[in-house]
Amino acid sequence: MIHLERPIDMYTSDELEFLFLRLEGAEIGWKTDDKCPSRVREVATTKTRNPQCMCLVEGGRWLLIASDTSSVAYFDLDASPITENILIPDQHDPTSNILMWTHMAIDVDGNSAFLAFNLALSLCSPDTATNLTQYSIQVWRVVLLRDSQQRGDRPAE
Repeated sequence: MIHLERPIDMYTSDELEFLFLRLEGAEIGWKTDDKCPSRVREVATTKTRNPQCMCLVEGGRWLLIASDTSSVAYFDLDASPITENILIPDQHDPTSNILMWTHMAIDVDGNSAFLAFNLALSLCSPDTATNLTQYSIQVWRVVLLRDSQQRGDRPAE
């Protein structure tokens, strides 16, 4: 299934052809037994301290990585070069030496004309002195910012 980030009438025929061919290439990769992925993208985290988890947004264009400070960075896997950008800043002081685990989940809004999703961050901090663990959950609404041609530019919280 092709996942569009904006209404179909806002795509050029070349853009739709690219999306279709990418989907077809992925389906061929899923059906082969050669153990080789159909597409490979390498990313380097320079802004994300100690990455803890990652999530690929439906459609395969946006990769999100959460750090141990509960910041979230995103990568546009269709861009060249692929660069890291901060979506959600640090949620606690990185110099505090607090041990924190961060997990995330994405719920794409299928009713939105443009890409939009809820990003849930689960923050867990064990306190070794009291043997208690503190949990908190944050839910962020993320929408796709658009350029002057109404094309997906970058996500914004």
